[in-house]
Amino acid sequence: MHRRLIVTGLALALVGGVATKAIAATSVDVGAAFVEAAVDVCLEASLSGGGIANLPPAVRARLTVASPEMRGLVRSPNPNGEIWEIASALGYMVITEPSPGECEVFTYGAPVERTFKTTIAAARKKVPALNPVPVTPGYDPIVYRLETQEGPAGVTLDLHGAEPGAPGHMFRFPTLTARTTRKPGIQ
Repeated sequence: MHRRLIVTGLALALVGGVATKAIAATSVDVGAAFVEAAVDVCLEASLSGGGIANLPPAVRARLTVASPEMRGLVRSPNPNGEIWEIASALGYMVITEPSPGECEVFTYGAPVERTFKTTIAAARKKVPALNPVPVTPGYDPIVYRLETQEGPAGVTLDLHGAEPGAPGHMFRFPTLTARTTRKPGIQ
């Protein structure tokens, strides 16, 4: 249900002109920015346990606080928390931390399968112990999960997406979500 709300919010935001500042971005640009946000921002924030606020300055420099209108694109149970955009895809992507240890990226416009394969390769390069876990598609027909349980805490990377025309999806652009979750380690 929340995915439908996200898609509806995104459509309203586009009609309202929120996403007009990045009109020149191509689907390749958006896909590369999704990988950057999912791996360099969210995965790193979950691995460190300190969230986005404690990422290295070089990573934080690539982020900008998103306008309040962009909040309609996220499923944030923390309605007062900051939301960000990544400089390489302003207007196309929102990054949020819905709860401690959780980071989420939502975007549209990039080819889902190809972008997810690139995200998985980049994530496994950063964390070789991330292993694929079987997951059953739900509302989004293209899904992947990687997880690791090494060190003081484990991390899960979930990727959910749909190409235009997927059953139940009314949005005419591909939609992609990455969510990283830090979970207690096995001691």
